[in-house]
Amino acid sequence: MNKNERILSIDPSIAKCAFVVWENDSPHYWGVFKSGGIESKKKLKSVTYFHNEIDKIDFISDSLIYIVEEYQITQIVMEGLALNAVGNATRSLSGLYYVLLSKLKSLGFTEPENIKVIPPTQVKSQARLLLENEGNIETVDSKGKKKVSKIKMDKSVMIGLAEQYWPQVLQGYKNSGENAGKEDLSDACLIYNAYKQLNEL
Repeated sequence: MNKNERILSIDPSIAKCAFVVWENDSPHYWGVFKSGGIESKKKLKSVTYFHNEIDKIDFISDSLIYIVEEYQITQIVMEGLALNAVGNATRSLSGLYYVLLSKLKSLGFTEPENIKVIPPTQVKSQARLLLENEGNIETVDSKGKKKVSKIKMDKSVMIGLAEQYWPQVLQGYKNSGENAGKEDLSDACLIYNAYKQLNEL
């Protein structure tokens, strides 16, 4: 990895978009941009509310563009869309991808040169390598026969890994409420981890 390289890892989301700026393989700056619908009954100070989806998309994408410019990012890595996902949320997320990639293009960022998109399945498979014995558990039944099973890479396991390797990033964040973003920042860290492992940085 170039010492002057600054990598931005992004966990794309309309509701809670987490990002981490990496320098010399360490988290340098991070946060979560949150948006919601104006119709929400319970308003949180950490969330910016809008009347429609396109305004949320503009808010999230513009906020990320600011980070790219402010921290002189040289490489962007983000998680791709889940291929089996459907519904309005997926449609909006697809819209965020298009708008963000379009705005990044104006700054000289293009895929795959300096934008890497990593599938969710690959983020999980690379995260598994951080587990003891790569998440393999060996058990012995009553007949003495050995069986090897794999730990399911669910949200709690992913968060646990992020807490172990990058505790400073998750400090102060919760799973819900005013300080929500723990799960999302965990994903942003593990997206970077996948990029690093796949590129042997």
